[in-house]
Amino acid sequence: MFPVPSRRRRGRHAIRRLTAVVALALGLVIPVVTPGTAHAADDWIVGTSQQSTILNCPSIVWGTPYPEPGIHAVNAYHGTLGTSPRVGQTSYMTTVLTRIGTHCDTPFAFPKFVLPSGVVFDTSEPIECYYKPPQGTQAPVTNGQECPQWSAIAADGRYTSTKSGWYGGWPLPSNTNGYNDSQWEFVVPIKATSVQNGSVIRSEVDVADGNDNPTLRPQVSFYAPTAPSGAPPGVPSLNSVQVFPSATSVSVGFTPPANDGGSAITAYRVECFSQDGGVTGSATGPSSPITVSGLTAGKRYSCRMQAQNSVGWGSWSAGSLSFPMVPPTPSAPGAPTDLVLTELELTKIRATFTPPASTGGSPISSYWVQCWQEGDNHVPAGSSEGPGTTHTVSDLIPGRRYNCRVKATNAAGVEGAWSGYSSIALGATPPGAPSGVTATATSATTAGVTFAAPAANGGDTITAYGTECVSSDGGASRTALSAASPATVSGLTPERQYRCQVRAQNSKGWGAWSGLSASFTTPAAPAGPGQPGDPGAPGAPGAPPAATPGSWTTLDESALKRKGRWKAVKGAGYHQGGARTAKRPGAALVTKGKVGAAGLELVATTCKRCGKVVVYYGKKRIAKISLKSASTRHGQVLPIRSWSATQKAKKIRIVVVGRKKVTIDALRIRTT
Repeated sequence: MFPVPSRRRRGRHAIRRLTAVVALALGLVIPVVTPGTAHAADDWIVGTSQQSTILNCPSIVWGTPYPEPGIHAVNAYHGTLGTSPRVGQTSYMTTVLTRIGTHCDTPFAFPKFVLPSGVVFDTSEPIECYYKPPQGTQAPVTNGQECPQWSAIAADGRYTSTKSGWYGGWPLPSNTNGYNDSQWEFVVPIKATSVQNGSVIRSEVDVADGNDNPTLRPQVSFYAPTAPSGAPPGVPSLNSVQVFPSATSVSVGFTPPANDGGSAITAYRVECFSQDGGVTGSATGPSSPITVSGLTAGKRYSCRMQAQNSVGWGSWSAGSLSFPMVPPTPSAPGAPTDLVLTELELTKIRATFTPPASTGGSPISSYWVQCWQEGDNHVPAGSSEGPGTTHTVSDLIPGRRYNCRVKATNAAGVEGAWSGYSSIALGATPPGAPSGVTATATSATTAGVTFAAPAANGGDTITAYGTECVSSDGGASRTALSAASPATVSGLTPERQYRCQVRAQNSKGWGAWSGLSASFTTPAAPAGPGQPGDPGAPGAPGAPPAATPGSWTTLDESALKRKGRWKAVKGAGYHQGGARTAKRPGAALVTKGKVGAAGLELVATTCKRCGKVVVYYGKKRIAKISLKSASTRHGQVLPIRSWSATQKAKKIRIVVVGRKKVTIDALRIRTT
C-alpha cells in the first residue's frame, strides 16, 4: 500500500533537496537546508513551518493521554547562484511533510500549492516527488500514480494522487519497529512573470489524522528581481601550487580578492593548462585550497583562477609559474596530537586523536595505536591499526592503568613519529565478598550484623553494604543497607532462627555475597510495654520502628512483561547477572498479573546520562524516579512507595519517559 522509493537519473535541472534533519526537543526531526556538492552555490530559502498536535496513541491505551506533535510541514523555494531567481527564470517551490508523533492510525496528507499574483506553475518542467520510509533513506518516486504530473494539479493548486487506497492523498506510515519518521517532499517548478518583493508562496495541507484533522499552512516570502546589481568580484591571489596527492593532481592555495563586487563570493574556479601537451583540468570550490585532478603526469603546467558572486565570474588571475607534474619525494608525516582515551568496557578503550599537521607529501593511509600496561614497558598490552582517527583497543585487564600512543603512516609507506603518551585507568569491577560476618539478636525484631570489608574493593571505593537475614523456620526475610559495619536489620519475626549474609557495592555494582553467619534466635516479643531504655520495646527511647509482618518478593526483569523495545544486558554487577535497557519513551515493564503491595522498590542502574521512569499502580501514577547520579552504579535499590497496609491487587508498570537510557534489574514488592 505504501510507496517503495526507487532511484532514477536526475535531469539537467537537478537541484539539491531539503533532505537533512536536525534533532528537536524530545528527539523530533524536521527538514533543514543542506547545500549540495554539485550545486554548492545554490540555496534553499526556507520559510515558516507548522505542525499538528495529536494525542499519543499508547498513552490513550494506558489511560494517561498526553499531547505531542503529529505532522510537521515546511515550505521553501530554490534560488540559484546564491540569489533569488530572476523574472522568467525557473525556480522550485518545495513542501516537506514529516510524521513525528505516534498516531493510532496512518495519517494522510492532502497538499494544495497556492501561488501569488505574478507567479505561475512552470509546466515545461516535471513535478518531482521524494519519499523516505521510517528509518530509511529518501529517494525519488517514479510511480506515476504516487507522483502524478500537471494534470493532477487543479486550478486552485490542489494536488491529488491517483494511487488506489490513498484516497487522493499521501500516507505517512510508521514501521513495525514503531519509528515514525516517514517523509514526503514535493518539488514543484514555478516561474515569476513579474517582479516579486516578498509575496507569499503557501502550501495548504489538509491532514487526516484521526484527531482534529487540521490544515497546516507553511509559507515562504518569495523574491524575484529583474536583474543583478553590483559588479563581478576582483581577482584572487595565488599563494601555492603543490603536486598532491598524486602525479595527476595539484592542490592550489589562494587568498580571496580584496573587492567582492558588492555581494558575497559564492565560488572559486581553478584552471590548470599545459605548455607541452598535457590535458587541461579545472575544478570549483567554496574556499582555499582547491584540488584539480585528471592532469597528465610528467607534463609542465601553469594554473590560474577566478571568483564568482551573484553578478557572475570575475577576471582570471595571472598564471602561476610553470611547474612539472612530479610529486615531491615523500617524507615522514608528523605526529598525531590530542590523543584522548575513553573506557568503553572493563577490557576495552576507545582512542581518538587529531591527524598530524604534516602528511609528509603523501596522504595518511593508516594509524597505529599502541598501549602498554603501566610498570611493564617490554611487551605492548594491546594495539589497533587502520585508517581513521578513532580506534578501539581490546583485551585489556580491568583495574590496571595503561599508557597509549599513536603514530601515522602515509601512502608512500613512510612511518611518522609517535605521539606523546596518554594514560587511562580501566574501570573497577564489583568488589569482593565481605568476611567475618557475625549476627546477634538485639531485640525480638532486630539484629546487629558485624563484618569485615572485602579484601579487594574492585579498584573503586565501596559505597554501600547490603545485609540480608534469612530464616530457616518461617520467619520473614529482611534486608538493610549501611555505609559500614555494623548493620542493623529490622522487621524480623520473634522466636525464629536466622542467619545473615553481607555484600558490598561500588560504582560497578554489587559484589558476591559473603558466607552465612552462625545461626541465632530472636527472643519472644515483650508481653506489654517495654521497660524504659529497652531497645526492643516499641516506643522506647532509641527503639527502631515497630516491625510490620510480611516479606519482600523480588521480580527479576525476566519475570516482567516487556512493552516496546528493550535490550538485554549481562554483567556481574546486575541483579542475578542481567538487566534490561531501553531509551524510547513509552517502553514499559509490567507485572504479568495483579499484585497487592504494601511497599515497592526499584533495582536499577544510575549514571550521569541515565534517564527517568514513571511507576504506575494500576492507572494511578505513584512515583517519578530519576536514575541520574554522579557516577555509574549498578544494582541500586531505589524506594518507590510504601503504604501502611497492603493495597488492592493491581498491575504495576514501569514506563520510560524522555529519550535517555534506563537500565532496570528488578522490581521488589513487600506484602503485609
